[in-house]
Amino acid sequence: MGLTYRLANKQTLCTIRVAILLPDEDDRAIVYPTIQAALHLIQQHDTRRFRQVQRYIRAIILSEHPMNLAQWWDDIRMCELARPYVVAASTTPTHLAATIIHETTHARLFRLGIDYQQSIRARVEAVCYKAEIDFARGLPDGAGIVQHAERALARDPTYWSTSTFRERDFEALRRLGCPDWLVRAVQWLSRRRAA
Repeated sequence: MGLTYRLANKQTLCTIRVAILLPDEDDRAIVYPTIQAALHLIQQHDTRRFRQVQRYIRAIILSEHPMNLAQWWDDIRMCELARPYVVAASTTPTHLAATIIHETTHARLFRLGIDYQQSIRARVEAVCYKAEIDFARGLPDGAGIVQHAERALARDPTYWSTSTFRERDFEALRRLGCPDWLVRAVQWLSRRRAA
């Protein structure tokens, strides 16, 4: 991710660096303005959380991740957003703002010494989803975000297990069109490493 950031095109939006590797016209026309609108929404409606975004996030970087909408990379202090999620017609600045709040909460927890180990992962995610709910309740169009986060809070804790994460990754490989033999080989390697 660090190399991708160094090679990426960068813009500063609301004081936050946003990086896209090889941006096309859609990126310039949709991605940058949508992320700027999301950051502006946080800045306008929750100045405390916006200061946390500024403090904890070195940059926001876009990827082509097939499964995760977003991810926090603590070692390089970057919030990764999946480009397909950002450009989707159903993704509003409010959705992105809540996602950025969620990932900033991960960053804050890491800075407090609370990592993402499996034994506490469900509780960590609960804190992050509650931050989304708290933020979204102050927005005129935040009801959908609140409902989504509440559904996430109701998930069985095994949803956050390492083995379940791996299975979702394998399914993402299938959706990308990887041959089944390759997915099985990756599964075999993954089980072997875990043993």
